[in-house]
Amino acid sequence: MSSAPPPPMTSIIDPRNVHAGLTISSIGGYYDGQSLALTPSKTLSLIYHHSHNHEGGPGLRLYHSTSSNNGQSWSHPTPIEKDLDKPSHDGYQFTNPKNGRVYLIYGYNNNQLHGTINGKHTDLPRGDMQLEKGFRLKIYDDVSRSYSKNRYDIPVRRTEIDRENPWKGETMGAFHCDKASVIGGCVYFAFQKTVEGG
Repeated sequence: MSSAPPPPMTSIIDPRNVHAGLTISSIGGYYDGQSLALTPSKTLSLIYHHSHNHEGGPGLRLYHSTSSNNGQSWSHPTPIEKDLDKPSHDGYQFTNPKNGRVYLIYGYNNNQLHGTINGKHTDLPRGDMQLEKGFRLKIYDDVSRSYSKNRYDIPVRRTEIDRENPWKGETMGAFHCDKASVIGGCVYFAFQKTVEGG
């Protein structure tokens, strides 16, 4: 039987414990939709959406931060779109497997969304749950560590579920919560449509 003393006590941080994590942003409010990608320069690119109040509240928009030290520190959050009155939301990144380039698909509407309910024009309060045309796409630039100013449209076809919503398809009730996949040279991602429009 060994008379050696027991090994010194050690502590292992449990990564499942939220208190073991590092704070990326602490301005309060509502956070959701985190999407993490590794860029060709081995920088971590993080997308999330935030509002100062609650889910679906005014001022909801996407933010972007990067880390060059495996998440130990993060750049100051940068909005994907400047407008606080036009929600940007549901942003998910994906990587081109051939060259490692990172792309972002997200929801954004240029205009105040509206519809007609019982013959009356109505501004829609939940722009994060509706689309006027479709989704948007931006391309990550690994040199500047930021997303392009240019955005590209991904049109969404109106279908029967849109024509049955409260706005008769004038606006679509749609959003997505899916990381896109590249399969056989094509990009696929899932999204939801709702007959109640939000």
